[in-house]
Amino acid sequence: GEAAEQFQEAARLAPGDAGPWERLGDAHAGDEKWDRALDAYAEALKRDPSVVDAHYRRATILEHLGRLGEARAEYELDLSQGGDRESTVRRRVERLLRDEEPGR
Repeated sequence: GEAAEQFQEAARLAPGDAGPWERLGDAHAGDEKWDRALDAYAEALKRDPSVVDAHYRRATILEHLGRLGEARAEYELDLSQGGDRESTVRRRVERLLRDEEPGR
């Protein structure tokens, strides 16, 4: 609540800075406001595509929401852009691929 308001204000004051948007996403995720968190991370990526961790954070939320294809795509973006959780992300992508197999 209060943290999200502060980060929203910081984002308004520094519209080109990805940092406040990423922290706003974290605050919304902590409050389980998933759609708002996804939007904030997307805004961070618009401002700075090198904020690779935002892909990972988006992916974990999407996976939690059962949006597995979207989650896999975000994980793959994280991997392709040099995210720092390579082995974890690869395992998650492999599990998502297995879960998407017909007959499962």
